[in-house]
Amino acid sequence: MNKLRKTTATLLIAIFMISAFAVAIPVMSMEPCDSYEAAIIKAADRLIVTQNLDGGWDWPGPEIPNDPAEGPPSPVNTVGVTAQGILDAYKLTSDPEYLPALELAKGALKTLSDLVTLDPLSPLKTRIRGPDITFLVEIEEFTPITTNPDLAKEYYDKTVTRFDSVAGLISAVQAHRGIDTPLLAWDLNLYVQGALALERYYPGEYTGDAAIFAEAIYTNCIPLPTPPASSYVIGVSGALAAFITTGIHEDAVDELELLLLEAQDENGYYVDYYEDLPTNPGTFIEYISVQTTAYATMALLKTDNLVESIAAGDYFVANQLGDGSWISSSGGENSEVNSEVAQALYDILCMRKLNFVPGKGKGLDKIIPNDNFAKGRRKE
Repeated sequence: MNKLRKTTATLLIAIFMISAFAVAIPVMSMEPCDSYEAAIIKAADRLIVTQNLDGGWDWPGPEIPNDPAEGPPSPVNTVGVTAQGILDAYKLTSDPEYLPALELAKGALKTLSDLVTLDPLSPLKTRIRGPDITFLVEIEEFTPITTNPDLAKEYYDKTVTRFDSVAGLISAVQAHRGIDTPLLAWDLNLYVQGALALERYYPGEYTGDAAIFAEAIYTNCIPLPTPPASSYVIGVSGALAAFITTGIHEDAVDELELLLLEAQDENGYYVDYYEDLPTNPGTFIEYISVQTTAYATMALLKTDNLVESIAAGDYFVANQLGDGSWISSSGGENSEVNSEVAQALYDILCMRKLNFVPGKGKGLDKIIPNDNFAKGRRKE
């Protein structure tokens, strides 16, 4: 009898502890992983439909109806960042139907690389962008398409040489973005991430460049202007991601992280602002920005804020249109933004399934032991 009472008491205590523990764990998502996967695939399929024959995309959105064989050449500054959404879908599914689009985008970047030294009048236009580097490196990591780390290195090195140094490239970007705009922090962080991607294949060659870009963010952008200010959150996101991934100015990380957490709406999204010009100078109008939300989410994941990131991911899934796109700040479709949202969803999935191996085509609900994630396999 005493043994029965003891066993019963033990069970009751165990049940209480389990119940208490269950209450303490926040509900992390109303959306299962497969809904995120479906959203990424729909977005990538939309990007394939809207890709032009020159490998790029119209900006901000496709012509209606879209005819990839007609119209002016695609903008040169959005190729890598837009193609990354297709690449992430390939990493998720290993579907070979994505490869032709990735080859087209690679070809567009190869053309631009050739123009860096041949077009002396517009080096800022033909420069490599940070997302171009990451895209070309990851093609080599996760697809059968080869030689891209060498193309990324060649294109990046030619761009730096064209501006005489990394500092010269930073000065050119500052002149383009404005020396104290939050967009400068966002743009320079993309170079930080690109340099770190190259570092995976060329150890010891590019961490110094990444640190120089990150230091320029700290010197020129911190402290960032407070809201309402256009691109405030996207600037905070860029600075936070740069400092975390390079390990410099860690003293600023906690404050930047808190700014992002406080700026997030309870429904998961972030807002941005635009100045009401020319009618009301100095008056800023608030609007929901899926692009801002995407970059904030990718930065929050670097600080392990998974619950808040999933709130953003659920917002993306709930607000994706039937054709795979999202409504951008312009009120219409923006192919670059479609890709950036897909990238954020992919990063959330990778965090939710820490052992997922991209490029194995197993799906993120099927966990695979992963000892080599994001390790370069540079061909000797």
